Amino acid sequence: MLLMGWRAQSLASGMTSPKSESLYGDLQLAPAEKEQVQALEKSYHQKVQSWCERHCAARLKIAEMFQSGRVDSTALASFQEEMSAAQRGADEATLQQLLAVSRVLTPEHRAIVLKRFGDSMAASCPLKWIQ
Repeated sequence: MLLMGWRAQSLASGMTSPKSESLYGDLQLAPAEKEQVQALEKSYHQKVQSWCERHCAARLKIAEMFQSGRVDSTALASFQEEMSAAQRGADEATLQQLLAVSRVLTPEHRAIVLKRFGDSMAASCPLKWIQ
């Protein structure tokens, strides 16, 4: 749940993420930086899409159980664990992506991107809807 609010906008799926452009799209990256960032983004989106598919499949199984009125607590726990594992995988991929991108940026761009990411995380709580 760490990054739930950070990821969703760029993945029209059900998991979550701010668009990469909001982190570094306005930085006037040098051509070499831009090329490296684009390659990292492509790989990242493939990884997160895979986690998203796993998360959504488990979530739909839970929804189907509730819709049918036949909720099996063992199956529910299994699907919940799959959703949690997928969320953890997506969070890990997101953090690793941020670190990988920050390594190819100039120190000035790195400082801006890391601050934006920190500000984004500090400004939102993925569990706020519960309150």
